[in-house]
Amino acid sequence: MNADYRDAAWLSQKHIVEGYSTRDMGAMLNVSYMTVRYWLVKHGIPRRIGRDGNKSSRAIEKCRLSSSLRKHTPEEIENCRKAKIGAKNPNWKGGAYCDGGYIYIKARHHPYANSRGYVLRSRLVLEKTLGHYLDPENIAHHKNENKSDDRPENLFLCRDVGHHISIHRKRRSK
Repeated sequence: MNADYRDAAWLSQKHIVEGYSTRDMGAMLNVSYMTVRYWLVKHGIPRRIGRDGNKSSRAIEKCRLSSSLRKHTPEEIENCRKAKIGAKNPNWKGGAYCDGGYIYIKARHHPYANSRGYVLRSRLVLEKTLGHYLDPENIAHHKNENKSDDRPENLFLCRDVGHHISIHRKRRSK
């Protein structure tokens, strides 16, 4: 049998039947084990099961490589997307995070949400108080300059960045 890492029959024989690891096969062929692994995935040759009946921990860690090389069906993509949204995601922290002292709230359907679907809590509070969405150029100014104090009585609507800067200049010049 021809010893070529591109040959599906040879790869299958060595990896599945004879039980060679990708590292051993790479050493035989004077190529990287990642090259061997790439061609195993490309030919659809399944990963070898370890002695205890489970995939080795290294195989589990490197699983992303094999899954990223094959095309997923639309159903698989949609199931994966649904499974990891919101509270179903193990990294879910309640739909809020703090960045630079400002608090962001998850509001995916908000017209001015950022690319991750979050909106400043101060904007949401002002919008609720006013009863309509703020324009993108509007800025919520914190009167006491505490960025996390989003009480309605502490917020002031600035028409644009210039207006907001002028408020800060006036306050600092006093």
